[in-house]
Amino acid sequence: VGLLIDDVIVMVEHIARRAGASGADGTPRGAAAVIPAAREFLAPLTGSSLATLIVFVPLSFLTGVTGAFSKALSLTMAA
Repeated sequence: VGLLIDDVIVMVEHIARRAGASGADGTPRGAAAVIPAAREFLAPLTGSSLATLIVFVPLSFLTGVTGAFSKALSLTMAA
């Protein structure tokens, strides 16, 4: 949940920055800036989330007591 909230905060801050920027250079301003700003930041946010999954998913294959704890953690992160 923390990672999702962090991604949303980063996206909203980026959209707010783009929406408040001056439109003198031809960039959209206000509500028209939302879609371009979201498209611009979608790939980096997706990449950071996938990197977290890549780190935690292999932990689900551990065995023993460590594996039981790690499996719950990795499945929670993947969900």
